[in-house]
Amino acid sequence: MNELLRRDSSVLPEPARSTRRRSPRPLAEPFVGDLELGWAARASATIEAQVAYSSRSEHVSSRVINLLPGVHETWGAVSELKETLEAFGFGARVLPDCATGSPGRDDDARLCGTTVSEIERVACSVRTLAIGDHMRQPARVLKAKTGVPVTVLPSVIGLEASDRLIALLSRLSGRAVPTRIAKQRAQLFEVMAETQVQVAGKRVGVVAEPDLLQAFVRLFERLGAEVPVAVNCTRGAVPAARWPQLALSREQLGAMASLSREHELDLLVGSSHVEPLAQALRIPLFLVGSPIQGRVGYQYRALGGYRGTRELVAEIREAFSACPRRRRAERRTESLVYLPRSQGAPRVDA
Repeated sequence: MNELLRRDSSVLPEPARSTRRRSPRPLAEPFVGDLELGWAARASATIEAQVAYSSRSEHVSSRVINLLPGVHETWGAVSELKETLEAFGFGARVLPDCATGSPGRDDDARLCGTTVSEIERVACSVRTLAIGDHMRQPARVLKAKTGVPVTVLPSVIGLEASDRLIALLSRLSGRAVPTRIAKQRAQLFEVMAETQVQVAGKRVGVVAEPDLLQAFVRLFERLGAEVPVAVNCTRGAVPAARWPQLALSREQLGAMASLSREHELDLLVGSSHVEPLAQALRIPLFLVGSPIQGRVGYQYRALGGYRGTRELVAEIREAFSACPRRRRAERRTESLVYLPRSQGAPRVDA
């Protein structure tokens, strides 16, 4: 038997050995920035690579708008934005587009995204609309290459932010606000008024990237809540115009835990990374941002616009319903990250 095994093994071919000298694996670059900056860098690189320099096309379509959604715009949010544009008679060229096909289905993967031919026609659009301040740089790159006018909306979350979007579309289209959208605004106003009764005086801690942090702080303050703890989870260099940065290291999470106890928070707002902290403090967690784990259908959630904000406020009200009533001997308003109040309406045009 041993001789048979030796004879059979001698017939096996020798494994092929590569003569190419392997170079040592480079050390990974340290993590800097945040999700918003990475998304904006990818969008800028796509525009640089796919869009050619050109003057305004002679075939400019007055009924097509370039849409640059921010990283927090989910499948449902982009779909909501498309429907809003269609209500005013506009088509949308979305870059990048995550709202074609069905998310999570491999058979629809080839249907997702924006085609190269559509990207090449962005110079024919009447306006470029960017959502999120982190999309300002990609919008500027697109304007420099095509000459298409740019409008940057810091957010579409909230009543005032949605008003700015609808007012812009009404002005560009020359049309009055459709009745359906006017009804959505009235419903949002009613839900916010009812929610203020329950939310007023509650204390909230928010952990998110800069644009999402700003949007939710304003929303909670609009509902009458206090935000004594607000954490900007950005590491590394950040442009001076953005919020002060605070990376979420273990030491800083420990500091946040102590501040959360000190300010007796009623609710934490953040991604699934904040869930262990919320469980340790026994504080309800309202999930927003990325990543979101253990929640089915989050990608279909529309965070902005009248209808999306209405649903968002209703969810916030339900989250506060789980908050226990607490007695507080002293009310404090210090913030972990100082959020300056804007003077008047935020800047819209880039």
